[in-house]
Amino acid sequence: MTEKRIKEKPGVKAIATRLLPFIVPVLFFIVSLSTLSDYGMNSDSPVHFARGQAFLRYFMTGKTDFDGLPPYCIGVDDYNSRVDFETKEVCDRTRKNRTSEFEHIGLDYNFFKTDIYGHPPLSDIFSAATNKVFFATFGLLEDIDSYHLYILLSTLLLAIVISVWVNETYGFFASVVSVFALYLFPLLLAEQHFNIKDPPMAAFLTISLYFFWKSFHEEKPRYLLWSALAGGISFATKFNYVFVPVILLPWLFALFYPRIRRPNIVSEIYSKKNLVFMMMLVLFPIILFTVFYLSWPVLWSDPVHHVLTVFKFYKDIGTNAVCGYPILSPGWFLKCSNPVPLQYFVLTLPLVTLAFFSIGILTSLIRFRKDSYVAVLWMSFLFFTLLRVTIPGSSIYGGIRQIIEFIAPTAMIAGIGGLTLRNILVVVLYKGELAEQISRKTATIIISLIVLLAFVPILVKMYRIHPNENVYFNPLIGGLKGAAEKKIPFYISTYANPYLQGVKWLNTNAQPNSRLTLVNGVGQNISRGQLREDILYAANAHRSGYNQDGEYHILLVQPGDPTYNMFRYLFVEKFLDPLYVVNVEGVPILKIWKNDPAHVKKGINISEEQREKFKISSTDPLVLELSTAKQLKRIEVIFSSEDCKDALLVAPIFTSEDGKIFQPVSEHFNDPAFEEVKNYKADGVALLTGERARFIAITPLSGTVCNLSDVDFTVVSFVKLM
Repeated sequence: MTEKRIKEKPGVKAIATRLLPFIVPVLFFIVSLSTLSDYGMNSDSPVHFARGQAFLRYFMTGKTDFDGLPPYCIGVDDYNSRVDFETKEVCDRTRKNRTSEFEHIGLDYNFFKTDIYGHPPLSDIFSAATNKVFFATFGLLEDIDSYHLYILLSTLLLAIVISVWVNETYGFFASVVSVFALYLFPLLLAEQHFNIKDPPMAAFLTISLYFFWKSFHEEKPRYLLWSALAGGISFATKFNYVFVPVILLPWLFALFYPRIRRPNIVSEIYSKKNLVFMMMLVLFPIILFTVFYLSWPVLWSDPVHHVLTVFKFYKDIGTNAVCGYPILSPGWFLKCSNPVPLQYFVLTLPLVTLAFFSIGILTSLIRFRKDSYVAVLWMSFLFFTLLRVTIPGSSIYGGIRQIIEFIAPTAMIAGIGGLTLRNILVVVLYKGELAEQISRKTATIIISLIVLLAFVPILVKMYRIHPNENVYFNPLIGGLKGAAEKKIPFYISTYANPYLQGVKWLNTNAQPNSRLTLVNGVGQNISRGQLREDILYAANAHRSGYNQDGEYHILLVQPGDPTYNMFRYLFVEKFLDPLYVVNVEGVPILKIWKNDPAHVKKGINISEEQREKFKISSTDPLVLELSTAKQLKRIEVIFSSEDCKDALLVAPIFTSEDGKIFQPVSEHFNDPAFEEVKNYKADGVALLTGERARFIAITPLSGTVCNLSDVDFTVVSFVKLM
């Protein structure tokens, strides 16, 4: 009689051991969730929220519009508002019938079905799903926070897979160090709250690599199915996954090279288990592509053309760097490589993580055969992730957030380093009287806690600069201030996160029925659902310039800001005292001004002006010559001919003190907002901010005809600006 093997249920101790790797990630997740409402939106998040809602509604109902949903609150200006102007209903999570601000009739499936040149939508759909559950259905979170919950959950999955992977290979303490290194990487610590694409992409890419390794380590091909599904989710979020084959090659070579030299290799290849492996490897890209394809319904109408369009998008944004040297020549390597990713790797990692990582690299190089060469896979993961944005011809912007998956192998290697350091300290310190007083196990626990305390300084630093952790630079560069002084590219890459801090200040401090405008950026950067209902907001309206109607201006400080030489930017920076400034280590990242006479800088006089006499010293180009150099306030022009209007309103303007070196004025006539020029009785007005000039050159476009007798110019300067 055959005995039946009875599978014993795991005991309490065994269950507790299995749950250990989940504890630290969950604790970090709880802290992250508690701070969710402190963070703003990514600059492009509203479009992703709307697209996610449109596609989710299509998948759930087949509908291509938002007809039938409860309307969102509308303000006095007919735009979305936190409070409805007519019914006084508040559109927050306490509302009975909740609709997201981003379920907008103009941004439905019909709008997005032609929007193919861009990132895939799966992350948008998942974030819309968390919005539906936690905001629309149960009202547990506010509208925008519920979208961001998906990113937090994705980061939790990333932390869990790192913790489990390191625990399986290097033990529990190394896994704890890895999770600390992951969550206390400042960029991820902040952007898990609002970056809708990169953390989810990194999470599922890492999960895919884990299951791929596990399938070969445990010789169980079924794990390849999970690897392919996770890879498909990552690929359907962002195309970083296309580099995974390159990451796997060095590891596969290290894993299989010793095996192919065995005498019975042929029979092994044709074993039943290996045939299943080969079948799964053939199915792997099919499963991956199927997830991508099925999650994006607008591809279905013309699959080949639309898929090629997506690939073209990634080619355009990832390989647009120009190099004038022959490929593989010394100049190609030395002059065209991009050092910024490596700079950011060294300068934005906390010093404790950098130290543990360095020790971990050394240990990995010595013990590279351990656990199916897992350290080789982690080092390859990191190396090729950095290499692909460093080699000539590649392109990246915003530091290293677009390759944020690099933090996964970095954290795991740092875990190896933390473990190595702990073990060395135990060997060095556990002797003599200490060995007689306490057990080795107790000493190991104490030293483990001491090693973990090395993370306290970065934890304190994160608390101090919260919620702006993503602008962190380590002491090697002198912090953010040092990065600003040394002009590290993209050193203030906040991606619109600080706007919420400005909105909260305005909600508390702005005068009733105020108006708000942006100095830079686009209207979607600020949610009307988060703004106080009586504040009228328009991105490019309400700016009154020298008329000083009392509107508020909000500026997101960005190096290389294209508006920095425009009137809107120069006016507030030169003439007004800011009411509110968000500073990180003394570096401003957001400013708010109120444009009224009471907030003009002390010693500045922008109200007194005078008209200047001039002569036309040249007609090709047209040059207005003043008697002496003056600090210019504006140039007015009146036309009696449509030909001159067409020629001069778009004509570039230049100024010069000596008539030899001319500086361009960044804007044409009437480029400023309507409110800025509305009180001037002229057809065209060019506003300036005290630029000193004697000569004004106006250069109509070639092919235009204008008789100067049909034009009346007025030049106005400041009487005494300061």
